[in-house]
Amino acid sequence: MRLLTRYTLREVAIPSALALVVIGFIGVAAELRERLRGMSLTFFELMDFYRLAVWFFPTLLPYVVPVMYLLGTMMAFGGLAQNNEIVAMKAAGIPLKRIVAPVLALGVLLSAGAFVVQDRVQPEALKRISLLIYRELPQRATLDVLTPGVMHELDKWRVYIGGRDRATGMLRDVDILETQDSGEVWLYHAAEARFTHEDGRPELRIPDGYLIMPEEGGRANITRIQGFRLRAPAPEVRDIPTLKRMLTTRELLALDKELSDTVRRSGGLADLSALYAIRDLAGHPERLPQGVSIDTVADLYEVRSELRERVTMPLACIALCLVAAPLAVRGGRGGRSWGFAIGFAVCLAYYVMWVAAIPRGLCSLAESLARGAAPSVALACVGAVLIWRVDRV
Repeated sequence: MRLLTRYTLREVAIPSALALVVIGFIGVAAELRERLRGMSLTFFELMDFYRLAVWFFPTLLPYVVPVMYLLGTMMAFGGLAQNNEIVAMKAAGIPLKRIVAPVLALGVLLSAGAFVVQDRVQPEALKRISLLIYRELPQRATLDVLTPGVMHELDKWRVYIGGRDRATGMLRDVDILETQDSGEVWLYHAAEARFTHEDGRPELRIPDGYLIMPEEGGRANITRIQGFRLRAPAPEVRDIPTLKRMLTTRELLALDKELSDTVRRSGGLADLSALYAIRDLAGHPERLPQGVSIDTVADLYEVRSELRERVTMPLACIALCLVAAPLAVRGGRGGRSWGFAIGFAVCLAYYVMWVAAIPRGLCSLAESLARGAAPSVALACVGAVLIWRVDRV
């Protein structure tokens, strides 16, 4: 029996791993494109893309694992049925429940692992991603790394560098348009310049150059500058957005309690049992209790939505597996094509139930969690019936 268990799990593992690689690659590529949209790639290094890909991958695992395992199960059992291996096992007196049992057990372990990843690994990965995008990369925006031949914008500067001597670090044909507080634009031009840090402050040293300032009447005042030091703008430090996905489940529950107490103390929405559409409240602020802002209600809604996701995604793995495994093992000669079709139908049914269960506004935490678990519970009940009847002719 141990040999049968290892063989079954190996047959499931191979297509599951392939599905994980393909779906994970597509998901990571989509996340990279979305996060880096509108950002200059001038300061990116190859290692930055590698780090982002490594950190994005665990944030997608809770969503990828259920689909990956479902496809792997359907394809594996479909192949066994197509090659008459299921028939051979039944002829040897092995019940179909015994064939399905290892797959279900692994599904339970994957569900538990998905919850741990979503609760522990995902917040840390998102924090690292945000630090790289909003802190580390902007601080690289210094003159010594700007791409020559392109106009760049740094704070109040517009910078053009004609070329760079990599051996000496000297910048060639430098033009800087600096916007003054009065709105005037001054032009600094130098055939050569060097970017340095003096006491931690970025500076541009111009041995010999010109400063062009506008004057009344459309004229320009051209002044020669020698040994001039121009204070470069400091790298922009961007605020890291606060995402509910960056919090652990314990932190989310604590935040939910804090926000709920704030709403309850207002004397309105006492039991939070009714649905309150966020967009309706935004259009009718008079419906809000005194002392409660729309931001508070929206934050509470986001917290409960994230808590609902923490329940939904881990349960989805075992729920989909409960339905897919007995259907696949009874697939007969349909083989992998049958398995793929059934897998697609199960995913579609789950998605429809998941969309239908999403609250359209604020509801109690218990109701939100129940809605999140409802699609998985429904499929689990169907799967339990299918497994109970799997050996019946």
